[in-house]
Amino acid sequence: GVALALTINTDALALMALGLINA
Repeated sequence: GVALALTINTDALALMALGLINA
Protein backbone atom coordinates (compact mmCIF):
# COMPACT_ATOMS: atom_id res chain seq x y z
CA GLY A 1 0.00 0.00 0.00
CA VAL A 2 0.95 3.67 -0.19
CA ALA A 3 1.15 4.14 3.60
CA LEU A 4 3.30 1.04 3.98
CA ALA A 5 3.41 1.00 7.77
CA LEU A 6 -0.40 1.05 7.93
CA THR A 7 -1.12 -1.34 5.08
CA ILE A 8 1.43 -4.16 5.31
CA ASN A 9 -1.20 -6.50 6.77
CA THR A 10 -3.90 -5.41 4.31
CA ASP A 11 -1.55 -5.83 1.35
CA ALA A 12 -0.51 -9.29 2.54
CA LEU A 13 -4.14 -10.39 2.88
CA ALA A 14 -4.98 -8.93 -0.53
CA LEU A 15 -2.07 -10.78 -2.15
CA MET A 16 -3.10 -14.05 -0.51
CA ALA A 17 -6.70 -13.52 -1.64
CA LEU A 18 -5.55 -12.85 -5.22
CA GLY A 19 -3.36 -15.95 -5.06
CA LEU A 20 -6.30 -18.09 -3.91
CA ILE A 21 -8.57 -16.61 -6.60
CA ASN A 22 -5.96 -17.19 -9.30
CA ALA A 23 -5.12 -20.69 -8.08
